[in-house]
Amino acid sequence: MSSKDYVPLLYLLAILVGFYLLFVRPQRSRARKTMQMQSELHAGDRVMLTSGIFGSVVALRDDQIDVTVADGVVITVDRRAVGVIVGGERPSDARRDDARRDDARPDDARPDDARRDDARRDDARPDDARPDHTDREDG
Repeated sequence: MSSKDYVPLLYLLAILVGFYLLFVRPQRSRARKTMQMQSELHAGDRVMLTSGIFGSVVALRDDQIDVTVADGVVITVDRRAVGVIVGGERPSDARRDDARRDDARPDDARPDDARRDDARRDDARPDDARPDHTDREDG
């Protein structure tokens, strides 16, 4: 066998080593960290389950934990269902509070720029495309 016969084998070996370094090794590292985090859970930890449900750990058993997801609502899940230990408030709570503040703002409180933009849009419409509220019945 000549050295030319080994070149395809070396390419295949290089691809396998690259695959291992890029995919297998990092996945093992993530799995190891996740298992360590799941084994170090304590009552009172705020967690996000792999299904996206947020809650607080209230009780721990061998392979199961009890998680409070709302006042008076406790669910029992497998310990491996914990995806992340989170701290502070949930990100979705902050977004929901911002949305409530925006919804509670009356139209009068909108910035002048927004009212001007609305007026420009109305002026740009032809008369027949403007909403006509004269046919509405008040009652």
